[in-house]
Amino acid sequence: QETAKAIIEAVRNLDDGPLPIMGLAGSPMIAWIKQAGLTALQEAFADRRYEANGQLRSRKHHDAVIKDPDLAAQQALQIVNERSVTAITGEIIKIHADTLCVHGDSPNALLIARNIRTQF
Repeated sequence: QETAKAIIEAVRNLDDGPLPIMGLAGSPMIAWIKQAGLTALQEAFADRRYEANGQLRSRKHHDAVIKDPDLAAQQALQIVNERSVTAITGEIIKIHADTLCVHGDSPNALLIARNIRTQF
């Protein structure tokens, strides 16, 4: 929370006016940004698995990153069209996302991005 407060204060004090702040969809940071009167953009991830509580699956787990371009595109479509994501447990959880992320450090990042693009 202290880090979030520092980011919010820094953005609030920009000379050209505050910019939107992006944060994990459904996270406490989104609420803190909105409480501060700033614009929050909720980010979801096409290439990451989610826990049933809406948090990203820790990268400590071998299945935390979606490497298959087709599976990542399916998840992106589900997030956009159904406003939900399938958790690692198989549960469907609601998610509101203003932006989608593909991690550039993922092994198939370019293929994933291209595959998502062709689906839209």
